[in-house]
Amino acid sequence: MSPVTFEVIRAIAADGYRAQWSTTPAEPSVLSTQPGFLGVWQGFEIEDPKYVWLLIGWGTYEHYSAVADDKELSAKVLDELRKISKEILSRRHFKVTGDMDKALDAPISEMVTWRAKDSADLAEFQKGLAKLVEERDRQFPPGLLLGGGHGFVVGDDRTLLAVNGWKDLVSAILAVGSAPDFVAAIVALSQLADSEIKFVKLYKLQK
Repeated sequence: MSPVTFEVIRAIAADGYRAQWSTTPAEPSVLSTQPGFLGVWQGFEIEDPKYVWLLIGWGTYEHYSAVADDKELSAKVLDELRKISKEILSRRHFKVTGDMDKALDAPISEMVTWRAKDSADLAEFQKGLAKLVEERDRQFPPGLLLGGGHGFVVGDDRTLLAVNGWKDLVSAILAVGSAPDFVAAIVALSQLADSEIKFVKLYKLQK
């Protein structure tokens, strides 16, 4: 069975949308009747809530492709996105390794991007990522990390996306400060890749 695929969209929220989104019932998405559609999750960045994230779950990448290749359906999806966002900043897809369910439902979800530098060896980049996950799982206290999924961007094996669920942001920050081997792994990986981390509170909008 193919891995679950997530479409990850970061955008500038449409004017007024943040103020009214939770009080206006969500209309059924045109995606809700499509084969392989698993749901839509939304969250505003905690650091700057003018940015909104949308995560669209698919059973396989092929399910997403069937929608993308349908011009009429794609136009309807774009119309839906315009109600939420006034500018889409990124729209990427990854096949999930890990447990996304708990990460999506967590009090805080961490959106992580690691992009290998042009000069970096791909095998060393992958090794550094594995070391980072190993030290995180070894050094962080049980119950703080509430699931997580990751995967390389479809068509780009030098960019990894990850979604991690956390009990709360303050505890996560304090845990990093008391995990020197994890910090060392971050420093080492930073020599090979650039990273971006944003925190959001996700809510399931559809299905």
